[in-house]
Amino acid sequence: MKRSNGFILPLAGVVALLPVMASAQTTWIGNVFVSAVPAPASCLNSSGVSVAEVGDAYRGVYRPAVSGLGNGADSYLALVGARSSFTIMVPNNTFRAGINYGSSYVSSTINFGSNTAGITAWTQVPVTPAATTLNVTVTATLANFWNVKGCTVTLQGGFTLAP
Repeated sequence: MKRSNGFILPLAGVVALLPVMASAQTTWIGNVFVSAVPAPASCLNSSGVSVAEVGDAYRGVYRPAVSGLGNGADSYLALVGARSSFTIMVPNNTFRAGINYGSSYVSSTINFGSNTAGITAWTQVPVTPAATTLNVTVTATLANFWNVKGCTVTLQGGFTLAP
């Protein structure tokens, strides 16, 4: 499976995808890894290139919609990797299993796109972080990751309160 190592484009892409991050909000920053891809062949894009493999790593920015954080009504999770950037958003809600997410992405081959799909599992500790919560851990299973129908991945992330 072919991979490219572009990093500058995805980093610039996440800046374009997350204008909401410029205001004073409570966010957590950390590392997110793909921990499971039940059917790796289902995560190939139209060019036959894998969009998700176990061990793929991202730098993540997590901004949940929780009362008292000043984050507004929408929840965001931005992932920046060596090949691309991917932002998921739950409008007017918190992340949890059984709801849909919207996404935007920029790949290292200068592809832009958006998608809607389902969150099939979401575990977060603590369940409701406060503005003083130092660490948040998340395990999430997302359907149609990278806008690839049938590509279901499980992500695990550990986040630290941003200064």
